Amino acid sequence: MTDQTNKNNDMAEVARSIGLLSGKLEVMHSSITNNFNVLREDMRRMEDSTKQSMQLLEASTKQSMEHLENRLNTKVDSLGSRVKVLEEGEKVNIKVTAKQGVTIAGISTALTLGAVELLKHIK
Repeated sequence: MTDQTNKNNDMAEVARSIGLLSGKLEVMHSSITNNFNVLREDMRRMEDSTKQSMQLLEASTKQSMEHLENRLNTKVDSLGSRVKVLEEGEKVNIKVTAKQGVTIAGISTALTLGAVELLKHIK
């Protein structure tokens, strides 16, 4: 009976060891599964954070572009009004130059006629 008892004890020990190993495998499986779930959640949070960052970046870029466009439009409008002022000044200068030209031409004509008449009387 000692042989039979030893065999029973050995079988009980093997069964107990298999049970312990099976339990440890279940714990390992559970731990690995939990770690995968944590990784998945971290990846989802990273993806959500990246999407949110991209949306903020797009909004900021759009706002900056609108600001730059408004500044450019202001500069263009300012240049347009400056050009109008210069054109008006140029028109005034043209009128003054034309009046002076007519006056000088009149004086020149009068001097020429006077010189011609003077030359006629001298001879």
